[in-house]
Amino acid sequence: MKLIINNLEEVSLNYLKKLQTVEADLEIAKRVVSNDNQSVNYFLGEFSIPFLDYIGGEIMHLEGCCVNGILCFHSSVSSEYYEFIGAKFIKNQPTWHKVSLYKGIKNKGGKEARLYTYINTITVRHFINVKNKLDKNKEKSLDDMLETMSVSILKDYDGFDEILLEEDDSKYKELDVAWENLPKKDQLILKYLVIEDRNPLEIFDEMIQYIETTIPPEQYTRKQKQDAMSLMKRRAKHHLRMLIVEQRKQNKQ
Repeated sequence: MKLIINNLEEVSLNYLKKLQTVEADLEIAKRVVSNDNQSVNYFLGEFSIPFLDYIGGEIMHLEGCCVNGILCFHSSVSSEYYEFIGAKFIKNQPTWHKVSLYKGIKNKGGKEARLYTYINTITVRHFINVKNKLDKNKEKSLDDMLETMSVSILKDYDGFDEILLEEDDSKYKELDVAWENLPKKDQLILKYLVIEDRNPLEIFDEMIQYIETTIPPEQYTRKQKQDAMSLMKRRAKHHLRMLIVEQRKQNKQ
């Protein structure tokens, strides 16, 4: 084994890639950890891109970009991946600690494990944890925002057609009550497009989850995105108006 490793230390990276053996993988990992420029470029590029594309699209659900006519997702997670796989950093130089842990065998059973399988596995686990934390934080922040946000700005909104908000001592109370009973997706679309007056294209990626559609989000045209957000806004406005009407009916009984 020692003789083979010594020989591998002297061969080119292209030769190591062709060998497709654990011994070759160990040498590639060793070169990455030593910050050999050619090996690092290969590792972050050709080696990692396939599973980063999967992670960016299927796990993180991020927006991709077209490269030579092909939709790719690796660029959306490459920085996070570099921070994870290169850590820790000393004077801005990666130590590649996780790569150095690769020993060519599985933890249990002593079976051979290829470098790609090892790096792919720990990276997917990392990003699943990242996504879970983001989802939990997003849900908590959203709940807090919807509970505390004032909707008084809607009093000047001219989209309620024949509905005029009451202006008594409890001014706009009926709007607050109706808002509390509005589904979360309707609260969100009105918050973004009415209260914050944001561009529909800015919120499409977040709001698409509330739309039943057979069209993949990345295939929506600019106009389709705008139309989809406009339809959600109209439906939310209608729901809010109906809640106000229903509230008034109940008050008269």
